[in-house]
Amino acid sequence: MEERWKPLDVAVIEGGIGGLAAATSLRRAGHNVTIYEQAHYAGEVGASISCAANGTRWLEEWNVDISIGKTVVLQNLICHDWKTGEVQSVYDLSDYKD
Repeated sequence: MEERWKPLDVAVIEGGIGGLAAATSLRRAGHNVTIYEQAHYAGEVGASISCAANGTRWLEEWNVDISIGKTVVLQNLICHDWKTGEVQSVYDLSDYKD
């Protein structure tokens, strides 16, 4: 008797890079995957998925086509006082990829 494999319909509640890794793995295995964001963005100016150097390496190893997204290369991490908006520190990220 021939064993038949059937693709599943899977929902992934995105929880950062781990949720995306699970979704990518499932999709590459032939399943139908829908990703849902769990955060509420009412009032937010924008939202993104941020990958540090290790996350970026993972995306490259998986041959994820990041060119279809709107990528931003961070040059500085600027920390502000949450009440006044005054700059507290600036961390240089120019060697981020290295």
